[in-house]
Amino acid sequence: MSSIKVKMLGQIVLKFLTGDEFNEEKATKLVSDAKLDEDDMKGCVAAISQIFTSSARYGIEEDVLNNELQQLGLPKEHATALGKVYNENNNNLTEILSKKSLRTSVLEDVNCDISNVENEKSNSI
Repeated sequence: MSSIKVKMLGQIVLKFLTGDEFNEEKATKLVSDAKLDEDDMKGCVAAISQIFTSSARYGIEEDVLNNELQQLGLPKEHATALGKVYNENNNNLTEILSKKSLRTSVLEDVNCDISNVENEKSNSI
């Protein structure tokens, strides 16, 4: 798979992460040219999604991301392509992910009723 197609796949994944619908048809076309099947495409999308969300979560810079991806065995061109896509959209992705993160709801109203119930005991022999 060429670095240009990796970059385009990264852009598709990033659009999905930022709220757009996932363009499965376009992603399938990109990976089918590289003779990858649907399961391989799903694996690539999941990996790129994890890379982008984790990088945004921990505030990773583009050069650090490039080095880490190369250390994991990704070719330099592919790492650079993903790093550029991430860097171009880092602020937007971080903002959207922080809005989607787990939050507790705000307490709006509390009602409390206190009732005193006396138990009547009957002494029967």
